[in-house]
Amino acid sequence: MRVVKEHNPLYDSLVGIVGSRYVADQDFAVYAYSRESSAYPPEIPGIIVRPANTEEVSEIVKLANQTLTPLIPSGGRVSIHGNPPGVPGKSIVVDLTRMNKIIDIDEESMTVTAEAGIIINELDTELEKRGLHVETPAGPSYVVTLGGFISGVYGGGLIRKFSTGVYNNHILGLTVVLPDGRVLQTGGGPGRQIHTKKTFARDVAGPDITGIFLGDSGIFGIKTEATLKITQVLEFSKGGSYLFDSFDDLWRVQKGLMKIEPIPYYTVTGFHPRTTGRFCGEEAWSLLYKIEGNSQEEMDLKFQYLEKLVEEVEGKPGPMEMNETAIGYWGRSKVYGELLREFGNFITMGMWNWTEWIASIEDFPRIFLDMVEFLDKRYEEEGLDEYGCIRFDGYNPVERNYVYASTDIFFDDSIPECTKKVLKIGREFRERVLKSGAFLGVGAGYHLWDTTAAYWSPVFHDFIRTLKKTLDPNNILNPGFYKLEGGKK
Repeated sequence: MRVVKEHNPLYDSLVGIVGSRYVADQDFAVYAYSRESSAYPPEIPGIIVRPANTEEVSEIVKLANQTLTPLIPSGGRVSIHGNPPGVPGKSIVVDLTRMNKIIDIDEESMTVTAEAGIIINELDTELEKRGLHVETPAGPSYVVTLGGFISGVYGGGLIRKFSTGVYNNHILGLTVVLPDGRVLQTGGGPGRQIHTKKTFARDVAGPDITGIFLGDSGIFGIKTEATLKITQVLEFSKGGSYLFDSFDDLWRVQKGLMKIEPIPYYTVTGFHPRTTGRFCGEEAWSLLYKIEGNSQEEMDLKFQYLEKLVEEVEGKPGPMEMNETAIGYWGRSKVYGELLREFGNFITMGMWNWTEWIASIEDFPRIFLDMVEFLDKRYEEEGLDEYGCIRFDGYNPVERNYVYASTDIFFDDSIPECTKKVLKIGREFRERVLKSGAFLGVGAGYHLWDTTAAYWSPVFHDFIRTLKKTLDPNNILNPGFYKLEGGKK
């Protein structure tokens, strides 16, 4: 006798909110939403719902509160550190990718407002048509949604900064569905001043509430819209590279550039010799730079200052392949798309374990060199070369006083033993970073934030727990994140 699977208990109620086309609870559907772009094991939800607007999200949240059902907000699903656990077999995944419209481009106030489900590249492309720029993640921007980047990455940007998660002042305001279903507008706009029609600033007339929702991994509310600063794309640009004999020489040049605030070089990225070798075949410490300006004269002055610093340490110009990488990766050439999709010569194994971290200018050299030495040792001990794994070590000064670094291992996740070893080394690496006094930087994912929260101070952890309990007394939004339920370990 044929057995027909019964629908999820909330199926009819959710259909009543969004329509039958946008609710799914079949096995194949929930399994498709059970994992993101990482090698961590799946977490299978109970049902999928795809709302079309903020009002529908609000009704879904109210239903979840009434039924005490966990909610997992979902965007481009490219987290690299594991799915939120929720309650397997019960959780509602709220897929926001139908909410993908640009609401307003205001070239007078230089702001853009868009729905949270829009893909970053789509937003970039539309603004680019008008000669405008918005700070967004460096990658993978072709799949990350605006809401996902704000919830787990929150930084930028594509050209102006190498960092993907430490610059957030361009985020002016958000529309957020709170855990009880109320809709909050943050920032200096109609949500704060009832006679104001548009959000045009962030920190006016009261506390900076926007900041609470940046990088919160969706535990305080579901973001449905965002207003961001935009800037004019500068007409003049120049990119290139230099090679150095030692880390000290490279670091001296970068510190010289960091003395100017704001840093006039939108990209001054340093790479380990191993990584440089992947770009151009020549193993040396390297610098990729990207300069932009309002005039050729401004460009020339910036370049002369950089050139002077390089000459002092006897650096030499990089090869053509390295220059093409600089121009393509940080620019808008046809090379750019290929590099962001394929990451040059790196993503040849299919999967990566990505750790980004942030340290003060004072501590960075010590921590960076220690982490490189640590990974070299563990890499050899676990025999990752035998699996063809590839390492990427790069870093970039972001502001005058701190540095962003990225260490990635690209690997073949079809080999279980290789996957197990890479994930193990990744956990060890993150623990070592935190114990060194640095911060884990960006990227969403349960396993990343699980590690981060273990190093919060007791007072900070209690404060976040209090906020969560106040805003979400039924604990329906991404339960399990930050170890808030069980206390600090």
